[in-house]
Amino acid sequence: MHEVQSIPLILRMWTAWTTAAFGGLKTAWTTAAFGGLKTAWTTAAFGELKTAWTTAAFGELKTAWTTAAFGGLKTAWTTAAFGELKTAWTTAAFGELKTAWTTAAFGELKTAWTTAAFGGLKTAWTTAAFGELKTAWTTAAFGGLKTAWTTAAFGELKTAWTTAAFGELKTAWTTAAFGELKTAWTTAAFGELKTAWTTAAFGGLKTAWTTAAFGELKTAWTTAAFGELKTAWTTAAFGELKRGALQVETKLVGAIFLYA
Repeated sequence: MHEVQSIPLILRMWTAWTTAAFGGLKTAWTTAAFGGLKTAWTTAAFGELKTAWTTAAFGELKTAWTTAAFGGLKTAWTTAAFGELKTAWTTAAFGELKTAWTTAAFGELKTAWTTAAFGGLKTAWTTAAFGELKTAWTTAAFGGLKTAWTTAAFGELKTAWTTAAFGELKTAWTTAAFGELKTAWTTAAFGELKTAWTTAAFGGLKTAWTTAAFGELKTAWTTAAFGELKTAWTTAAFGELKRGALQVETKLVGAIFLYA
């Protein structure tokens, strides 16, 4: 932690946030490791984002985002590794999606999406490797989901979803590896979340979320590895943010952490 705290605040972001490790963000955020973001964000490793975001490793995004590794996305996003998405997104590795998305590796999705590797989804999606989904989706590897989804590897989800590896989720979701979530979600590895979520590895989050590895977040979130955030968030490795009005989508953040 001492070594992390000794990291100088390289870049300051006033509107959204800038990260030294990543680059400089103008309206949303830009990351050096990733590239330069104009309206949303661009990542060098990934590419350049115009309206939403484009990633070089992934491709170029026009309206939503396109990934080179994945393909080219027109309305939502297309991935080359995965395929091409028309309305939602299609993945080549996975298949082709018409309304939502279809994956070849997984199957074909009609209303939501179906995955061959996983199973056949009718309303939401079912995965063979995972299980069978009735209303939302169930995964065999994970468990059986009734309303949202349950994963065996993760646990069992009642309203949102619970994961055994993660924990048990009541309203949103709880993960055992992460902790226990009451309103939003708590992760054991991360910590405990009260209103938004707290991560033990990260720290303790009160209103938004705090990460121990990162620091402590008061209104938005602060990360120790990154710095300390007051209104939006500051990252030591990245710089320091004072009043950036960066709106971090919980789902987007969740997706990033989950897929990271």
